[in-house]
Amino acid sequence: MLVSMVMVVLVWSQYGFFGDFFANVVGDPKVQARVAAILGDASTGMSPEALGQRFLEPGLLFKVPMDQISLGIALVFGTAGLPHILMRFFTVPTARAARLSVVWAMAIIGGFYVLTLFLGLGAAMKVGVPFITDADAGGNMAAPLLAQALGGGRDSLLGNFMLAVVAAVAFATIVAVVAALVLAAASAIAHDLYVGVIRGGKASTAEQVRAGRVAAVVFGSLAVLLGIAAKGQNVAHLVALAFAVAASANFPCILMTLFWRRCNTGGILAGMLVGTVVSIGLVLVSPNMTYPKEVKAAARQTLDAAPVKLKAIEAALSSRDPARVDAAKMERTALGKSVTRAREDLERYRHEETSILGLEAPLFGLRNPGLVSVPLGFLAVILGSLLYRDPRALAMWDEVYIRQNTGILRARAARAEE
Repeated sequence: MLVSMVMVVLVWSQYGFFGDFFANVVGDPKVQARVAAILGDASTGMSPEALGQRFLEPGLLFKVPMDQISLGIALVFGTAGLPHILMRFFTVPTARAARLSVVWAMAIIGGFYVLTLFLGLGAAMKVGVPFITDADAGGNMAAPLLAQALGGGRDSLLGNFMLAVVAAVAFATIVAVVAALVLAAASAIAHDLYVGVIRGGKASTAEQVRAGRVAAVVFGSLAVLLGIAAKGQNVAHLVALAFAVAASANFPCILMTLFWRRCNTGGILAGMLVGTVVSIGLVLVSPNMTYPKEVKAAARQTLDAAPVKLKAIEAALSSRDPARVDAAKMERTALGKSVTRAREDLERYRHEETSILGLEAPLFGLRNPGLVSVPLGFLAVILGSLLYRDPRALAMWDEVYIRQNTGILRARAARAEE
């Protein structure tokens, strides 16, 4: 958070605060060129100011409004269901401390969401998309490259120092998040599944520790394999999908457990299973997957349009305007990379016609499944709780409700244990 705030202040110091900042975004040539590249033929006849304004408007990344709504549902509800928040309840002594801890966590996370807006816009202006994609095809180097540019560029000592600091902070943050996720998974497997289900509540401390270590190794190995498989993908898209799973499987169970008296074990199991299966299943048949026919069609379109774009770039290079020449050089580099990538795609998928599930085109049109999977998660919790009889859960509701709101019984139990 500290590094992010420092970078945002440095961006503001160069482009102005709030209104002036957004005016600079609209008038930036790099931003305008990026919008023109995204819109393609639709940008014909648009003024530079209109192109810049289009960058700040919705619908540039997600053409379908429902896609934007679905992503918003996943991000808002998914935050409440992530282990980053849930772990706060296991590291505090009282209910009051738990509430305070969660409020701080939500405020910090929400603040960071706002800061990323200015970091992304700053990277688009200060660095530019060609340089960002040149460093990483997924665009994940935007923040480190922005730090380098704010420090003076790749040839400056301060710029490289800031790049190193941001990279180190990002790495430390990732390690902390992965450690929390592995800890949550390992503790759930060791305590809830192994001790509570397999051993019937009877297991020594050594056995619990051993089960936790095995679970940590298994989940850690899966994370490494998935990380290798996702190389080159945009991290923001992967995070959004993870939020969708949390919003579909975890959030309905948490919310209904806290506020619905009839919620029981059957409903929780149904909600977790349905939310997880539906959200992952919809992702597997969504536009997020690779469809060779579409990839090859896009690659051929890139190769067919390359000669025309190259002529326009060569004309710009002969201009006497230094800014236009610099922009043309970046466009030429980007065009070369896109042509190379298109040829690689044609070669890679030469003998393939379908996705890993055997589909030629997506069955589910939304990139994020939250709009469908979250309501189904809630429905599964409700139906599962109504169809499954659990008199013990119903009888304990008053005690649990008082405990979760006051912490009185929890404090008394803690004193008894001492």
